[in-house]
Amino acid sequence: MKHVTVLALSLGLFTHFNSNLFAQESGQVTHAPDGGFTMRIQSISIPTIPNAPFTATVRTEVVRRLEDGSTIIRKNHRLVARDSSGRVFEERRMLASDDDTHQSALTQIEFRNPVSQERYNCDPEGQTCHVSPYQPPPSALPKSVGGQNDQVTRVALGNSMVSGVETVGTRELTAIPASEAASNRPLTITKEFWYSAQLGINIVTKRFDPRSGTQTFIVNDLIVGEPNPSLLEVPAGATILRTTVQQPDQQ
Repeated sequence: MKHVTVLALSLGLFTHFNSNLFAQESGQVTHAPDGGFTMRIQSISIPTIPNAPFTATVRTEVVRRLEDGSTIIRKNHRLVARDSSGRVFEERRMLASDDDTHQSALTQIEFRNPVSQERYNCDPEGQTCHVSPYQPPPSALPKSVGGQNDQVTRVALGNSMVSGVETVGTRELTAIPASEAASNRPLTITKEFWYSAQLGINIVTKRFDPRSGTQTFIVNDLIVGEPNPSLLEVPAGATILRTTVQQPDQQ
């Protein structure tokens, strides 16, 4: 039995050695695990302001044009709501290639409560919720338009009714020198906002960056008024995991 075992080990080592030799001769290369590439998309920001309740769907479209002329389009739509006390509910969903007919995967449910100063990030099934301190950021008023500094030019676009509410439009052109853009020529980033003073949010946001493509966010199916109370309730029976570290406000 001892000779058989030694013979088997010898054959195994020989086979392993020859397979590696074959891999090298055939051009195959082994390597350590590789990382990947992820891109974070900043959607519209919903502040936790009181007395401006609504329910809506935020529709996102990301368009990237590749060097060979082809186009990649990714979409999603997610439910958002805010009640009169300023509590905010938001779904977080994956981007999908055909979100018009298929709802993309739900990745997280988020609740922000300015009264209790807590943020709940819950898994899609609502089984576990991570709770962290939440301090609402200072109110951000819309930037004045019609002005210009060294890099940003703002242009007023007038007023328009969008999704049933009155909005004011602004276009921002940001010039980036070639040295900062790591490019052989200067770049210009274009952003367009249609802001609702009534709700304190951008109803439409459009961004174009030559490096990453076009991003469009539109608030659709807007219902002004108190949302369904069940939307603002943390899932019953969820396991609550608390942390003392304050989480940054997400978009």
